[in-house]
Amino acid sequence: MAWPTQNRYVIIFNEPNHATEWEGYLNPASYARILKYTSQIFKNRSEDFFILPAGLDAAAPNGYGCLDLYTFISQMASAEPDVFDYIDGWNTHAYPNPGFSGNPYGQTPQSISGYRHELAYLKNFTAKDLPVFITETGWSSQRLSEESIAGYYQAAFNNVWNEEKIVAVTPFLFSAGDGPFTVFSFLRQNGEAKAAYQAVRNLAKTKGAPPLVQLPAVAQVLARQTITSLNHEEIKPALAKEKWQEIFMNLGKYIKL
Repeated sequence: MAWPTQNRYVIIFNEPNHATEWEGYLNPASYARILKYTSQIFKNRSEDFFILPAGLDAAAPNGYGCLDLYTFISQMASAEPDVFDYIDGWNTHAYPNPGFSGNPYGQTPQSISGYRHELAYLKNFTAKDLPVFITETGWSSQRLSEESIAGYYQAAFNNVWNEEKIVAVTPFLFSAGDGPFTVFSFLRQNGEAKAAYQAVRNLAKTKGAPPLVQLPAVAQVLARQTITSLNHEEIKPALAKEKWQEIFMNLGKYIKL
């Protein structure tokens, strides 16, 4: 497939400090080996792949079926001492605990600024200065009013998540439809926007402008088709516009056949 942006962001699994997320058992060493191996595979294919580790559950205790985040990180490093040199950014699940209802100005490891504690701990294992990606966060409407949640999002974006180190914040979640995650959803089941949606929508934002990859004309054609259903009549004019040698030297950068 063709990637439109130069950075190809890839998250390697999800919350493996829960046994239910890792084939029913806890194994930080196994996850460390797989993370390192996966990073090598992607980087061998293209240096443009940007590797993020799984976000860990910062509220998980050491107990049956789960491991404390810091214990998990430590055991990863014990198994593979250089594992964190194989990532390009830090992925964090910055939930406002306890109970998904904490004040946005909380400073504990289980708060929405818990990534600061995580980065400080990571310094024991890597010299990399990692950018932060908050890929899950949100307040529960079981504990708070919709107006309170909207205010908390405003406070978080304006006063906590405004650090230059933070690349992205992707709240969980935009639309849950039905089920247990409706308490976090920005939209109701009927599609109506909640107060948090409007609050985030109205925030002043810096326009994103990621570097884009300019695909050769032939790659643009191939990206729209499968190898078994190529439209040769469409490919011919694309090939005519470009040098054959350049096409075949660079096509692998843009598309996997």
